[in-house]
Formats: sequence, structure tokens, C-alpha cells
Amino acid sequence: MKFLFIGENNSKTYLKIEEILDRLGHSILKFEFNQSDMFGQFDELRDQAIASDGIIIDASGLSPLIEFQMGYLLQIDKQIFFSHEAKSSVPASLATSKSKKLFIQEYSDTSELEAHLEAFLKKLESNLDAKLFMIIPPQMNKYLEWVASHTDRSKSDVVRNAVLSVADTDEDYQSFLKRTK
Repeated sequence: MKFLFIGENNSKTYLKIEEILDRLGHSILKFEFNQSDMFGQFDELRDQAIASDGIIIDASGLSPLIEFQMGYLLQIDKQIFFSHEAKSSVPASLATSKSKKLFIQEYSDTSELEAHLEAFLKKLESNLDAKLFMIIPPQMNKYLEWVASHTDRSKSDVVRNAVLSVADTDEDYQSFLKRTK
């Protein structure tokens, strides 16, 4: 899986999370905010979040900037793992959040941090598939009904394969994927 990872780059916990993700075979997208072009970078932050499977935020060096990025990222439909040391407090704006996408985990040592992160990753892996409900015209439905009754493929397989083949040839989407590596 691929994760957008935000935090203070040189903190001990940031490096530990990076080590855990690397050891477990996950890719990491790092976002470093350039304060000289703050507003111009929100498109990049959004694109990296969209390209990721989840977001991990190390709050060992929590700053107003990281809080602001989190607020922005909560608007994107991704699960967010937010870790903080037991001796530090969580900002009230986050502690009172009712978002089901936000997982706030407190830890007292790196082994506890690792256990929380691994539990989050397991939960995320089991929830990555998305369900899509759509209204289709009658001619599409006739075809899908025919496929379901006359072949060994399901309606979902046909729609899934059609979307994947379009995604593979969509130049704009392929360009987007290359930019977010």
C-alpha cells in the first residue's frame, strides 16, 4: 500500500514510523510544506492524498501547520492515523472530532506505537475495496444481464474490467499517477 506521511522529518517517531512502513513493504509519499508557496501546494497535498491508500501523521512535533494540513486532509475520503506521545496533548479541535476516518493513537514507547500502527494497517487493508452504486441505462443492463447468465463472469467483473481498461489508457490519469510517485 502507499501512504501519505506527514510530520517533522527528523523526529525519532517519524523515523520509526518510516522504518515500520518500509519493513512492512509499504510505499511512502512524503509531503514537505514550503512556506513560501503555502497556498499553491494544497493541490499537491490533495493529489498525494488521493494517490495514497491512507494518511499517517506523526504528531511528535505537532505544529499549527500540521493541524491545518490535517483539517484539510479530513475533507478527503481517506483513513488517517494520527499518533502522539502520551506526554503530549491532542489539540481540542482534533480530540473532539467525530470523523470516522480519524484514528487518534496515543503511545508511550516505540513498541506501543508499532502495535497501534500495525493494527491500523490491518484494518485499512480489510477496508480498501469501495462499493459503487450507479444508475445505468437499460441497454447496459441488458448486456450485463446477458453476461451474468451466459458467461462465467459477474456484472461487477465486467464493470471493474471496463473501468480498469479506461484507467490504463487515460493519459491524464497516468500523468497524475507519475506525478505522485
